[in-house]
Parts: sequence; C-alpha cells; structure tokens
Amino acid sequence: RIRLGIRHLAPAESTAPSSAATPLAPAASSMASGRDCRPDQWLASLPERQLAPEQDLNRLLLDYLRHQGHLEAAEAFQREARGLPTPETAAVPHAELRCRIREAVQSGRIDEAVELLELARPGLLASRPGLEFRLRLQQLLELVRVGRPSEALDLAQQRLAPLAEARPERLSDLEEAMALLAFERPAESAAFGHWLGQGQRRQLAGLLDAAIAGRDAEADAEADGDGRDAAARCRLDYLLRLLLWSQDRLASAGVRFPRLTDLAGAGFDGAPSSGGGSLV
Repeated sequence: RIRLGIRHLAPAESTAPSSAATPLAPAASSMASGRDCRPDQWLASLPERQLAPEQDLNRLLLDYLRHQGHLEAAEAFQREARGLPTPETAAVPHAELRCRIREAVQSGRIDEAVELLELARPGLLASRPGLEFRLRLQQLLELVRVGRPSEALDLAQQRLAPLAEARPERLSDLEEAMALLAFERPAESAAFGHWLGQGQRRQLAGLLDAAIAGRDAEADAEADGDGRDAAARCRLDYLLRLLLWSQDRLASAGVRFPRLTDLAGAGFDGAPSSGGGSLV
C-alpha cells in the first residue's frame, strides 16, 4: 500500500500549484534548506508523520473508481469501506445502465447514449442545458471525426447555437469545434485536435454518470467547465501530479532525496536524486 503523507486532499485546481499553498510545502522547505534524506530515513520516518485518515483515502479511491467508470466496483467498495455512506438504490440507480451509457459515449455512439440516458433519468437533458450542450457538442465532434460536415453544420445550427447563446464559454467551445471542419485531417490540428481525443469522451462519460447518480452539483460544474480532459478533475490524478511536480522542484534545487520512480509499485530509485528532467 502507498502511504500518502498529506494533511488533506486538495481540489484539482492546478497541476503546478504554489509550494506555499500545498501540503507538501513544509517537507519541501525543510529539505531544500539543506537537509538531505536517504530512502531508508524517509521510510523510517513515515510512522511519525501525519497521514491522511483512512476515510479520506477511501474517498480518494472511490473518486478514482467513479472517474474511471468502474461503477460496480465503486458501489461494492462504498458498501465495505469504513467512513463512507452506504449507497442507496434510489441515489445510485441502474449500475448496468450507467455502464452501458459510459461505454456508448467512450465508443462515440452518442445517439445510443441519448436513448439510454432518457431511460435512466427521463427529462434530464431538458432541465440541464449545460449537460445537453456537452452531449450535443460531442455528437458534433463524432460527425466531424467520420467526415460528415453537412450533418455537423445542421446540428450546430439547430441544436448547439441556441444552447451556446446563454453562456459565452459555450460559444467559444462551439467555435473551436467548428474550426475542425477547416482541416483535411482535423485530428492532427495542433490548435484544435484535442477535441477529437479520447479525453473528450471520458469527460462526457464522467459528467453524465455524475448526473445519473444524482451528483448534480458535480455534473453542472463540469458541464460548464472548459471542455478539457476530465482526468485532471480526479483527485488522485491531481495528487500524483503534485507529487511529481514537487519532486522536480526539489531536484532542480539540488536536494538529494528518495525519488518515487514507480508509481504503480510505490518504488523509489536506488540512489538519492540529484536532478533531472520533468516527469510530469
């Protein structure tokens, strides 16, 4: 098990936060002031450090499982883990249906996802314009992906333009998506190609699942976001990025410390770090 020496779980606001505002700042400051740390010293000091409570780590894992689409595993873990509320059937409905919606979105079958969504929560899109905009925008992107520009234009005019008028940030996203039509190979566009990446599908799948599960505030916040990869919204992903960024800062300052090089196996390098390129 990886033991996280953090005092609290920070929200995913930046991949390079200010060291003064992070829970790793005290450790980084003391090491940067001239104290080196060997791997054996670091591991021996863990029992004395203030670690995150077990229920916080459980919430972190639950958040990760939900973002990755492991819905049945998340619900089973929520029932068994300590410090987590027991899921109620009414609050977390249709696990199988939610999995089918996620799979349809991640495969680009948006029409199918719309039909399944109506079964899971009838009338949801009519009451949530931000969510409908994201869903229809992905529908447009899938038309661009398969080379159907006329249908993409019709969809933009009939469905997306009225939804975009209410929020300036939606209009900006629509304009960027429409700009893909100007390229012979839109996925290779340096400026707009990210819209056709798998991250867009993952983001939509995540916010649809949040809406179906009744996490309306989370779904609304993501639906009115900037349309970028939702992986950055997973707290575990944020903390790992924070860890790698902090290691780079220490290394660039010439501090010797046990660098975590194997995130999956919680493995440290064999010798104290003396610098190197960014791992983020």
